[in-house]
Amino acid sequence: MKLPKGWKLKKENGKQIVYESEKYQIIIWKKRGDYLVETFRKSPTYKARLFAQSFLKLREAKKFAVDIMGRDKIRKY
Repeated sequence: MKLPKGWKLKKENGKQIVYESEKYQIIIWKKRGDYLVETFRKSPTYKARLFAQSFLKLREAKKFAVDIMGRDKIRKY
């Protein structure tokens, strides 16, 4: 999977996948058979959670994450 410009894969293990850019961080968690996509805004003093959405399949969660990465600004839902 090719990531949009400015994004990189920071960490991938059995429980989470972390994508990161200069201003944002997206984490895909595996929780009880579901996949939770959480989006955070990074700041030097805090990390603010913008929103989270649950999916049944990993490929759906990854597709949603890549769609979010393609946006200029990520806002709360």
